[in-house]
Amino acid sequence: MENFHKILLLLAGLVTFSVLENVSAIPIQQNYTSELLRLAKGSEMKAFLNENKPPCQNFYKFACGRWAHLNPAPARGKSSHLGQLAELYSKKCSEMLSIESKSDSGIDHKLKDFYQSCKETGRLDNDGLEHIVKVADLAGGWPIVTNANWYESRYDWLAVVANMRRKLGVDILIGMKIVTDFVEKDLNRIMVGAPKMYLDRDSYLQEDKESLRVAYASSIENQLRRYFPDMPEEWAAEVSQQVLAVEKRLAEGLPNNKGLTVEQATRLRYTADLKAAYGSYVDINRYLNLIFNQTIYAQVYESPEDYFSTLMDVIKTTPKLTIANYTMWKVLEKFELPRAKLAKDSQYCVGKVMEYFPDALESMYLRNYHTMQMINELQSVWKDIRKTFRSEIHNSQRLTWIGAETKQKITEKLEAMELQIASQDSQHAEQMLKLFIRRTNYYQNLIAIWQWKTGLNLAQLYERPQEPKPKYTLPNYQYETNKIHIPVEFLQVRFLWDPSYPHSILYGTLGYLLAQQMLKGFDFQGRKYDKHGYPKAWWDILSEKEYDNRAQWFLEQYKEYKFPKWMQTEDKKLINTYVADNGALIIAYKAYQQWWKNIANSDVVEQEKLPLMEQYGQNQLFFIAFAQTWCADYSEDIAEFDDLPEMWRVIGALANFNDFAREYQCELGNKMNPEQKRFLY
Repeated sequence: MENFHKILLLLAGLVTFSVLENVSAIPIQQNYTSELLRLAKGSEMKAFLNENKPPCQNFYKFACGRWAHLNPAPARGKSSHLGQLAELYSKKCSEMLSIESKSDSGIDHKLKDFYQSCKETGRLDNDGLEHIVKVADLAGGWPIVTNANWYESRYDWLAVVANMRRKLGVDILIGMKIVTDFVEKDLNRIMVGAPKMYLDRDSYLQEDKESLRVAYASSIENQLRRYFPDMPEEWAAEVSQQVLAVEKRLAEGLPNNKGLTVEQATRLRYTADLKAAYGSYVDINRYLNLIFNQTIYAQVYESPEDYFSTLMDVIKTTPKLTIANYTMWKVLEKFELPRAKLAKDSQYCVGKVMEYFPDALESMYLRNYHTMQMINELQSVWKDIRKTFRSEIHNSQRLTWIGAETKQKITEKLEAMELQIASQDSQHAEQMLKLFIRRTNYYQNLIAIWQWKTGLNLAQLYERPQEPKPKYTLPNYQYETNKIHIPVEFLQVRFLWDPSYPHSILYGTLGYLLAQQMLKGFDFQGRKYDKHGYPKAWWDILSEKEYDNRAQWFLEQYKEYKFPKWMQTEDKKLINTYVADNGALIIAYKAYQQWWKNIANSDVVEQEKLPLMEQYGQNQLFFIAFAQTWCADYSEDIAEFDDLPEMWRVIGALANFNDFAREYQCELGNKMNPEQKRFLY
């Protein structure tokens, strides 16, 4: 049996490998036949099944019973089917960045040059360290390391940290960022205050956190010894203790009340007032002048309120040698210099390209890989899902509790809702063309990128505020736009769906995920936004109250489910997940039934069977595809988490669905077919 599952997994590997094909710029072309792709998909689904587990007792263990064996979770983490989307995207980007093409644009060349420079960084060599020290060689450089004749009297700490912020974007002793005004949302302001530190306040100050501080200092000491092998070991130990001592004192200026919001811990002040408060010890007026190359007259946010008083005391009482060592360490820390083994890992370098050039990489991916087929399939199934939900709203006897006027507004919002497919336009593309990237010097490239990024960041002060683009791997509904955003990672053929597969898989995966996001437009949060995405309450009071009552039914159901380290709460976000999971399953299944009804007499019927899975009818296959979307394995040492565990996403929704119980002939009263069922849509 073990060998049989290994063979199945080998065949299933064709699915994962085949998504690397169809790259116009990359010479990897595998012409898989439809039957081979169907066999590979059938092998994958079969490999995950544990057919020794009765489906009516625990369908998740039946559908995903062998997932953990084949895809064990890493230490302090988890493995999941949907999580493989990001992994696969990263691997495909690695392939794409490794091969030159005649169709490469100027920006493509920059990405590939940066990627290659990272790949060739096998160790921290003298050349690399020289570039790092050179850019930080201000006011005498690093004491002892680069300048044996370093003098305290010549050291201007504020000029050094301001230059490091302007050149590298690194916050040292003073944190500075551009934020949207708390009141005037079309205005940006400067916020100055505490920089982000390695540990939190309690870890620096509480006696019982000593082990964390020791580990932190030891890490710094080890890195210093690696970077500067010719320096005495005592020097590395001394500098590491200096770093820890400075940060322990700075932490005293952080808010002790964890319940405070950012706004509550912030005050608005003119730079002249800051100058008067902290004098020349912490001259924020001069600091900002050095960064922006002009005097800042507008009010700035100071956050948290007590930090600069603490910093002033630190500057007054700490030797300049210690401040200089601390400053230079923070510069070195910024580089996150990889060890040889890590740098040779292509995924590490792909991650760096993703970190600095996410939009350009996504644009490059969309141009290189044939994603139109996937986009067309998404649009097609979206049309069916939306049509099915519209029909349910007006015709289902289950929804008579919704008032007629509210139903009409639901329909209007549904009609206005649309998919927002990832764009090929790269943000800051024009500015990127001016960025000089070398193919052979990773450290100089990092410096150039940070200077470029910092310039863009500082320029935001004079621009209209823009919300940061959230990062998603799966479709995600956005309340403010009434659109379902489809990220690039999701547009990967043959992962969840391919035209060669049965349509039961299409509706059980893509259809379900789209329906789930669609329903967010009508949940506790979604009903607060109209069809244009503007904040507006548009449900009638009686319908809203009945919705809330029915949503509570699901809370009662899921309270019975237990999972290690999962904290069950009455949070509305979690209740929204219960409702969306249950409703999406019903809508996706009914959309599939309508599709089946339309093609029942055609030749397509034969395609609804899958090799190695012939014993399962098309409806049973739908439920298996749905369940295997959520296959996951958790490490025993994973930290406590709040998300609904995948197992209960599967069991909770299926247990409320009579059509599932009928297809698998589950007797009334067992776990997957309880007598009491909850439903909303």
